[in-house]
Amino acid sequence: MELSATVVRVDGNSCLATGHGKEYRVFIPKRILSLAGEQLRTIAVGDEIIVSGRNDDEVWLQQVMPRQTWLARRSVDKKAKEQVVVANVEQMAVVTSVGIPPFRPGIIDRMIVAAMRGGLEVLIVVNKSDLREQDSEWPQVEKQLAEYRRLGYAVFCTSATKAQGVDELREQLRNRKTVFAGHSGVGKSSLLLVLDTQLDLRVQDVSYKTQWGQHTTTAVSWLPFSFGGVAVDTPGIREFSLWQLTPQQVASYFPEIAALERQCRYKSCTHIHEPDCAVKAAVSPGNIAAFRYHSYCRIVEAAEREVEQSDASMEKRLGRPIDE
Repeated sequence: MELSATVVRVDGNSCLATGHGKEYRVFIPKRILSLAGEQLRTIAVGDEIIVSGRNDDEVWLQQVMPRQTWLARRSVDKKAKEQVVVANVEQMAVVTSVGIPPFRPGIIDRMIVAAMRGGLEVLIVVNKSDLREQDSEWPQVEKQLAEYRRLGYAVFCTSATKAQGVDELREQLRNRKTVFAGHSGVGKSSLLLVLDTQLDLRVQDVSYKTQWGQHTTTAVSWLPFSFGGVAVDTPGIREFSLWQLTPQQVASYFPEIAALERQCRYKSCTHIHEPDCAVKAAVSPGNIAAFRYHSYCRIVEAAEREVEQSDASMEKRLGRPIDE
């Protein structure tokens, strides 16, 4: 037998895959595991694969098909690698919240960059919106959400506990594959259960001591919606780092910055240090939102540090400066 299937869970040297109405435990040969290179794993949830076997109980991975889209991040282990979270989905729902944990645009902007790099559309979902009147930061959050809308990102304000805003979000998800990602404790699992009561998910409370959630979802989960489409639920995160993004590339993922950079005095302007910079000049009057410019600067600085660390590592291996 030989057939195509979709990976729905990855477990070390094997994975679960669905195809032709069946679920298969697929074993991954060492020759394929060894192809990971700079990636944390050879395959990811959402990958389309070709499998073969004598019967349904003895199935082996033969080939991983080229990915159409992907969401990737820098792994958190010491030997940093590219961690492809999910492949072949259409959109990413960046889930944040009102109150606890607090709304933080910095991680939203990093996730937007990661989504754009992988060819995904972006939805911004603000859960726990029923608590906005109790949140002193909400007026500022509203201004930031207005800026995201101005830039063309779809924004949804929802409440899993009050079932508010879920009908509009459900229509955006219908018949599409969507990866859900966000900080621990923002209520992703609770929101998914309200969107589709037939999903099998657990939920946990936020710690009011740390203001962060506990990891309800411990692995990337492929969850078909009963109304059509798929949700890919991911473990809650504390940080989200981008993989091998050069400082020169960052501006292309901020449309408001990319639109002005040709007006800068220097072609190689970083929009941080140089004089006569059109981007910096646009921040004070509000043509570029200050919080977005701050996110841009932090991403560039992180990219610069990564380049420096890479150069230092290369010089250590060579035993001499790179430019000698």
